[in-house]
Amino acid sequence: MLNTPAGTDTFGFKFLDYYTEDDRDIFRGRDQDVFEITSRLSSRSSLVIYGPSGTGKTSLVLAGVFPAAKSLGWRPVYIRTLIDPANDLKDSIVKQLNISDDDSKASAYDVIQKASSESPILIVLDQFEEFFIRFHDDPSARQRFIDLMHNLARDQNVPCRFLFRADSDHVRT
Repeated sequence: MLNTPAGTDTFGFKFLDYYTEDDRDIFRGRDQDVFEITSRLSSRSSLVIYGPSGTGKTSLVLAGVFPAAKSLGWRPVYIRTLIDPANDLKDSIVKQLNISDDDSKASAYDVIQKASSESPILIVLDQFEEFFIRFHDDPSARQRFIDLMHNLARDQNVPCRFLFRADSDHVRT
């Protein structure tokens, strides 16, 4: 019998649960996708991946792209915009990258600038369709976050990349 992680079968299938970075050794079959995503992120500041719900986009990002990004010297950060997009981003970076938050009044931009001074950051905004749904009635929160993303993407002194992951079920064409 193979030694398999709890919650998986002998082939690494996790049923309805998504794969995480801890599952990178049992995550299979998406090497070309991981290569394409990391290659594209190497040459541009942002990338969007989307597809139908349940097709493994979060697993691809967490178990595939995160380990690949780390091998490139990037520090990935996972975020969902749930309450206040700019503060959600700031809090995720402080927590996941163990950044000292001595100045609690520091802006998300300042925190990202400080964090990226050590090595490039890959900011993954998972289930980003929620941003448009949750903040539909809060245009100022949406605009602050859009301005933050715009300013970060344009600042050549802040080495960060953005990967937006969304379900196409919520994208109108």
